[in-house]
Order: sequence, then C-alpha cells, then structure tokens
Amino acid sequence: MVGTNCFTKEPAFQKGQVLFFPTCYLPSIDLFSQILSAQKKGIYALDIEERFVKQTFRNRAKILSSQGPLMLTVPVIKKNGQKTKDVKIFNDIKWQRNHLRTLETCYNNSPFFIHYFDEVRLIFDKNFVFLIDLNEMFLSFLISKIGIVTADYVRTFNFHDISAKELSVIDMLFNIGNEI
Repeated sequence: MVGTNCFTKEPAFQKGQVLFFPTCYLPSIDLFSQILSAQKKGIYALDIEERFVKQTFRNRAKILSSQGPLMLTVPVIKKNGQKTKDVKIFNDIKWQRNHLRTLETCYNNSPFFIHYFDEVRLIFDKNFVFLIDLNEMFLSFLISKIGIVTADYVRTFNFHDISAKELSVIDMLFNIGNEI
C-alpha cells in the first residue's frame, strides 16, 4: 500500500521498501490509517528531511467543534527552505493552553475523553522546542492507543459535507477509544 501525504492525495515518498510520510500535528484519520498499515508491514518512516511547507498539516490539525470543523495551529518560527526537523515552535504565546481548552470544549462529552485527556494534557505540558518532537510524541501516543483503524468510523460519519477521514485521529480516539 502506498501512503498518502497529509497535504494532498499524492503518494508518500517511497525509497526502496520504505514509505516516507510527512510529519503531521495530530494527523488525519486517513493518514493515520495509512501510517499504521505501513508500520505493521515494517515499511514506515517519517520524512524529517523534507522542506517545511507553510499552511499544511505539519503544524495544523482539523477537529470537530459544535459549529463544524475547526483548525488548531501550532505557531512556528520558520525560515524559507527550512527542513521540517529544524522548525521551532513559537512558545512565546500560550498555544498549548488554547489547544487544551479547545479539545476539552469540543470533546468533554465524548465517551472516551475522560480515558485519554490526562495523557494528552501531559504531552501539552512538555515544553517542546522543535515541531518534529511534538508531532512524534503525539504520533507515538496515538499509535499506542489505537492499534487498528477500520473504515467503519469514516463511513458512518459526515458533518456538513466534511468527511471524518479529514478530521484528526484525536476525534476518533475521544469518540470511540481503542475499541475499533
């Protein structure tokens, strides 16, 4: 299976027998499913050498609020042509607190919110310098919590013509947990 990057529907980079996926902040359900599939086949890697592209899911995540889809953005300090692994987080503003409050407001009534929110909070409490470290920590957390992603969640969920597969996998975790 060839992965799809989280910005377009283009295949993930393929080098030999390894699929290189771009790093994403709280990746979409679609991308997460493809990452899990590649990881289980032993052909998965994050492409940290790629050039950072503005206005992509490398530092953004789409979640669902009561008014529809909402974008969370990690503020970054970037330079033109900078590699993703070198992008620093702009921590002068309290973006972590805002993201936590937003997640809590959007998902506090979700069935599995109480089971995972404390762990999510611990990740936000860390003072990450580099975006890649934050993204990898969330990806590791999500992989440890969600072992298998089926199409059932994506097929049964649409909101204002927004497909569930575009939402962050955190939406799926808070709503159906790891009982997929």
